Formats: sequence, structure tokens, C-alpha cells
Amino acid sequence: MSASLFVDRNLRVTADWIANAAKSRKLVFFAGAGVSVRAPSVLPNASQLMHNAVQCFCADYETYLKELKLRPEVMFRFIERHRGLLLYDFLQAQFAHRAFNQNHSLMATALLSKNVVITSNFDLLIEKACLHIGARFAAVVRDGAPPAGVPILFKIHGSIDDQESLRVTINHAHRGLSSTSSSLLRSVTEDKHLVVLGYSGRDELDIMPALTRCNCRSVIWIIHDEGRAIPVEESPPNRYVRALRNLTCVRVDTSLLVDQVLLASNPAALITDQECLEQMRLPVLFENSSALRIAIDILMHQNEYEKVLELITRQNGIEDLYLKAAFVRVLHMIRPGDPAISDERFSMVDSIEALEDRDVDLFYPALAQYARPGEQLYRVAARLRRRLTAEDTVSEAVLEACLEISFRLINVGDFDEAEFFINAALTNAQQQSDLLLEARAHILWCALIDERQSVSPNKSKALLTKAIEHADRAIFLLEEDIFNDPYYQYQAKNNKAEALVMLGDSEAAIPLFEESARYYEHVHQRSYAQILSNLAGLHFENGRYETALTVINEALKAMDEELGGRSLATAYRRKASILKAVSTGAAMKSDGIKLLEKALELLERGGNTPEAEETRRELNEF
Repeated sequence: MSASLFVDRNLRVTADWIANAAKSRKLVFFAGAGVSVRAPSVLPNASQLMHNAVQCFCADYETYLKELKLRPEVMFRFIERHRGLLLYDFLQAQFAHRAFNQNHSLMATALLSKNVVITSNFDLLIEKACLHIGARFAAVVRDGAPPAGVPILFKIHGSIDDQESLRVTINHAHRGLSSTSSSLLRSVTEDKHLVVLGYSGRDELDIMPALTRCNCRSVIWIIHDEGRAIPVEESPPNRYVRALRNLTCVRVDTSLLVDQVLLASNPAALITDQECLEQMRLPVLFENSSALRIAIDILMHQNEYEKVLELITRQNGIEDLYLKAAFVRVLHMIRPGDPAISDERFSMVDSIEALEDRDVDLFYPALAQYARPGEQLYRVAARLRRRLTAEDTVSEAVLEACLEISFRLINVGDFDEAEFFINAALTNAQQQSDLLLEARAHILWCALIDERQSVSPNKSKALLTKAIEHADRAIFLLEEDIFNDPYYQYQAKNNKAEALVMLGDSEAAIPLFEESARYYEHVHQRSYAQILSNLAGLHFENGRYETALTVINEALKAMDEELGGRSLATAYRRKASILKAVSTGAAMKSDGIKLLEKALELLERGGNTPEAEETRRELNEF
């Protein structure tokens, strides 16, 4: 079907085409959340749903959670972490006991004519409309063969009356559609006209990839435009929709179109206007500590450190260890090098380490992140190993701790121990479909390969290519349309750049380093300084000495002694090499010697390492 046939600048022609396709059983409807926003249903859209969730679970902190770029599925992940099954009680209150509208009547009419209806919604309003007009149907909400001879209502994200079927958190979406659901989707859309209503097309982890593999005769994507009575062809709303085959996008008022289709196909299904149901005021049922923890988790995920600091300092003392751990992490991010923070950190770690095993689960990440180097760090690692083998299901907090401790172990050069914890985190995160932890595990795999290869005399192209694959997977999962976590996404880009450098492609690495540096300059000074140091090294290697000197000076301004011997020593050594290249003057030589002496002093604190030995050689040559 051509776009010109469907988009005839005449609403009646468009409606008649849909009605005739439905009567000939050549049509499949796909209904998104937008179909349930119309009165009298008035179900919440995505932003309203998040607002209602904040009102229900952490109303006291609404001011801090406004205007965050967050998908409902991501917010629900943090709510489920602290409130468990109460998330589903909230969803029941949101979606149950509402009236169906004309859009649902059209879906019921399609089922009455023995067409298939697919919906990403888990409300029961299409079912209610079917009962109203006597349409028989079979709701498919779980894997399994649909019954033969009955029109199918395929509830692709589950149904509110079957809690186990619901796919409401980002971890659920991350699993993708099962092979059974994907096969059913392909089967019911084969050689059919697919008409999409009220759907954004942003389920890029499950529905949209499966739709691109379907062999539809055509895809008619309706883009709602309030009050528009004349259909016009429109460009696809996003890249995921653009990837569909045989696509025509049409901008029109969905309600006007639906009413015309009903008039053409089944006027008896038209319902009279009813007063909109009064929105339910949700009671605040949950105690303050959980509400505050949820708010803190969401703000930390969005890197809103100043808001976290303000929110926690408003409390009269911090008795909750969970909040205390968040407080220490924020201070560590925005005021690195402050000795008072180290004292606070070690005090907190001692308090957590004293807890019994049954009480420590939630605090493992802080324990792993802030344990003292040396004996305490390895004591925590041993305790974490025991915890990993104690039960079949490992909690999210324990997996997060695996990632934190593997980062620490990479930094001290214990690559084998780090690999054990990264493997444990990645395997369990994939089994549990935990999107964020899987992305972080990919980042650390890339970092581990980078660090191993950096000290290896023989670079492995295969391993470095694998590192880039890990980084690319993390970058995809953390992009704005999915998990929207720029902090870790830029960390993945930085790690990818380091792998590219070792593969000899420094020109491809430089834009990634520069992009990451622009982000971290305002978020994390230490990361910013380290990236600039790497950039300076690349410019030096490519003969851009003046640029290298400017960049390394900027890096050293952002560094401090607390950053750690290795990173600061590397920056000193790089500046010394640059000075040696740009001038042979006595002053420059003196400055270079001083820099190498400082670097050697820092490196010798870690013993007689290969880097310390190499620095001695550079000092002698200078």
C-alpha cells in the first residue's frame, strides 16, 4: 500500500481504509499507552506515572526528583529494590478499576471481526470493551501456544491481573522478548497491515527489535496531533520506528480517526461520553527511611550529587548506614582529597564490617568501595567470595560490591582476583537481567583487558577487540533512551579509547577522550585529570608537542596527591617527556628532572614496580 493511498488528506477515506482492512481480517492493531489516556479512562502517561510513583513512595522528596530524564522502568527498578512487591500494589491502584474509552472499543471491534490486537499496556480496558460488545478473544500474557480458532489479544508486557507476567522494570525489558513471544509476534503480523496507535516506539530492548524482524504487508504508524482532522504524512518519530519495513507515518488526531473508523465499521460500539473518573489520591503508605533511600538512589543514578548532599544534610544526624554510605560517596566525588572524608569513610567501613552476615548484604557496595587498602580490602574480598557461594540467588547489592571490589583490585594490579569478581557480577547480572550491573560489568571487563595489556610486552589484538566490544555494549545500554547513565557511559567511552590506543588507532581514540573529558570536567575532577593526561600522551606521540604541553598542564592543575601515585606519576613523566622534546634549555631540563624525581617518589611507595624501574631509567637518560 502506498502512502498516497492511505494519506488522502481526508479523514473519512483513511478511516474507511482501516475499517475495510479490519473486515477483511488483514489488519493487526498495536495499542500503546496513549490509547488509555483518552477520557473516560484517563490512565496516566509516562510522566504522570512517574509523578504518581514519587507521590506514593517518596512524596517528601518530590522537589529533588523533578525534571529528571528518567524512564518509568528505571525508576521502578529502584522502587522494587527497596519496596519489593509494594510496587505492584501501586500499579494495581493506578491501572485497575477504570472505564474503557472509544479507542478500546475499536480494539474490541477488531477482535469481534477476528483480527489480532497487540498491546504493550497491562490495564484491562480492552477486555472490558470486549465484554461490552460481546467480542470473544483469548488473552495471551505468558509464553505458550495461543488457543486455536479464537482472536488473540496479545499483551506483550503482561497483564495487571497476572503479576508474574508483568514487565515493568528496566531489568524486565532488558531480557528482550522470549523466543516464544517473538515467534508469535512474527506469526500474527505476517503479511498483515499493522496499524500502531498511541505508542512511542521506544521499547528498544524488546518490542522494537522484534518488530523489525516481522514481515508486515505495511506498517501504518499513527502520530497523535491534538485537533488535526486532516491526515498528513510525517517522518518517523525516532530511529527505532525508522528501521521498520514498509512504513508510513501519519500525523492526525487519534481520537477523531478512531471515531470515524468505528462509525464505518461498528457504530454500535461507540460509547456515550462519560465524566472522567476522578484520579485516585494515593496514600503515602511507606516509612520515611525507605522513601529517602529511593530518592537517594534515583538522584545518585542521575549524578545529582549536590541534591543528594542537600537532602541528606537536612536530616537530623545520619543514623541510617545506607544514607551514610551515600553521603560519603558524594563527598568523595565532589571534594576528593579532603582528609576529613577519609576519616568518615573508614569509620563507616568499620561499622559495616562489624555487622553480622545476615545484616550486611545491603552495605556490601560501600564496604567494597571504601575498605582500607591492603589487609582490610582482602578481608572484604574473602567475605564477598563466601557470600557468592552461600546462596543460589545473589542480591543486587552483592553484585554491585563485586564490581566495586574488582575496580579496586584492578588498580592494585591483582588482575586474576578482579577477573573472578567481574565474571561473577556479569554472569549473575545477565541471569537476573540487571541492565545497569551488566553495563558496569562490561565497563570493568574492558578496563581489566586494558590494564593487563598495558603491562604486557605483547599486545593481543583479539583481547583488545574484545575490550572494545564490551565497551560498545555498555555504551549502548547506558545511552539516554535506555538507562540514561552518562557517568558510566563516558567511563565506557574512555575505556574504549584506551583500547583503541593500544590497537594503534590513536586518531579514533582522541575524540572519545575529548568527549569524556568535557563531561567529567564538571562531574568528577579526578577522571577529568586522568583523561587529559592520556590525551596529552597521544598528542605527544603524534608530534603535537605544544598541544601536549597545554593539555598536560591542565591535567596537573586538576590532580592532587590524593589521586594516587600511579596516575599522578604518569602525568609527571609525560610532562617531563614533553619538556625534553620541546626544548634543550637548562631550565627545561631542570624542570624535567624534578618531575621525574616526583614521579619516582610516588611510584616507590608501591614498591619496586616495573614502572618505578622505567622511571629510574628515564631519569638517568634525562
